[in-house]
Amino acid sequence: MPSNPESGWNRKDFLTNIKRHDIDYLKFILINKKKMYFDLSKLIQYIFKKLKIKNFVISKEDTFSKPAKFFSYRYYNKLGIKNCGRQISLVSIKD
Repeated sequence: MPSNPESGWNRKDFLTNIKRHDIDYLKFILINKKKMYFDLSKLIQYIFKKLKIKNFVISKEDTFSKPAKFFSYRYYNKLGIKNCGRQISLVSIKD
């Protein structure tokens, strides 16, 4: 995740915030060249296992390659569309 002044956050803020939690945060971060990538799915899986939640599903669908089905900030950004909306990840517990 590169720093993005328009969004109001940067890499340093992100790392500072994640370090506050009692997790081995480096398991979920990949730094390639000058970009940092955070694996939210891997973090969710880690937390669920720590909480002994065994029955959960994390989708493997690629949102980037299916723009008709999913919104993808990366997809629109690659097309040069800078103001294309917002993305949200949803996590829920179903009884």
